[in-house]
Amino acid sequence: MMIKKIMISAVITVLLLTVYIVFLYESPDAEDIPAEKPVPVEAAFVKRGDLVTSLSYNGTVQDEYSAMLSSKVSAEVNALYVTEGEQVARGTVLAELNHRDFDLKLETLKSRLDAATMNADYCSDMLAKYATLLDEGAVSKQQYDEADLKYRLAKAEVRTAEANLKELEAALDVHYIRAPQNGIVTGILTQQGDMAMPGKPLMAFSGGKDKKVVVSVVQEDLYLLDENTPAVVTWGENSLNTKVSRILPSIDPATNTATVEIILQNNHPSQGTAVEVGFITNSKKDVLLVPSEAIVDTPEGTFAFIIRRDKASLTRITVGSEDKGLTEVISGLEEGQCVACGDLGLLKDNGSVYVVGGEKP
Repeated sequence: MMIKKIMISAVITVLLLTVYIVFLYESPDAEDIPAEKPVPVEAAFVKRGDLVTSLSYNGTVQDEYSAMLSSKVSAEVNALYVTEGEQVARGTVLAELNHRDFDLKLETLKSRLDAATMNADYCSDMLAKYATLLDEGAVSKQQYDEADLKYRLAKAEVRTAEANLKELEAALDVHYIRAPQNGIVTGILTQQGDMAMPGKPLMAFSGGKDKKVVVSVVQEDLYLLDENTPAVVTWGENSLNTKVSRILPSIDPATNTATVEIILQNNHPSQGTAVEVGFITNSKKDVLLVPSEAIVDTPEGTFAFIIRRDKASLTRITVGSEDKGLTEVISGLEEGQCVACGDLGLLKDNGSVYVVGGEKP
């Protein structure tokens, strides 16, 4: 019995020894645990610089002034005095509409004015004579006052005749289509004998010594612009610093855009050129800047990874304006610190990193 117990104890001891040896050989050593794999990142330094915030749009160069000329009245086109492509001066008569009905009225009013003027001159002479006679006592004060009244009534008739004539001349003048300024007749859309009507284009006209850029700006961006907003117009390798000249007050309901115009006074491209326009909405001097791809936005806030000794430390920051791949840092970072950039999805706080691009820390 004793021998059996000894044998059982020996077996148990052997088993325990075997388990211990297996554990000893198979249990990983601290040195055998694989180290954390570094995450490859790009790096950039926090720097100071100027940040210009802008809106980018495309525009088209047009003549400074362009319009479709039409009549203000309905009348037959009597004559055309210009040809397409002809350069004309401001006020040049381009076309004439039928105004026969006004001609007779005009002669009648001129005759009335002539008659009223002659009568006023006669009354003026008589008043001067009555003044002399009054001084000599040859006429009474009442007679002089009657002569004075006739003169004043005659002058009133002249003023009325002049006003009527001026009104008719203005009505007659709309039968002449004139050049609104120096420019070129770019198109003739009618011919002699056609009926002109209000709103129906008769001619296309363009003018002005300068050009303008026409840009369609979405309504959501209009509040950032005014008629002095700086702008940079770029075409090819050329660029021109200018400013907004005019913002048309109407919104196109189909595109939800408004037309913004920029005058190009010097070195302007030719009409029809497509250009890029940058509206400068804000400009900040000497601010902290980092690449926008260094910014980590989370539900808990905005962060950046600061790289120190091959470790990435997650740091809360406050940011401001952003433009063209750069973001303003208001707080949380200092000039000269190195931050991780690029795809930061695999990074974690205090994780290992190695720099594969950008600036070397």
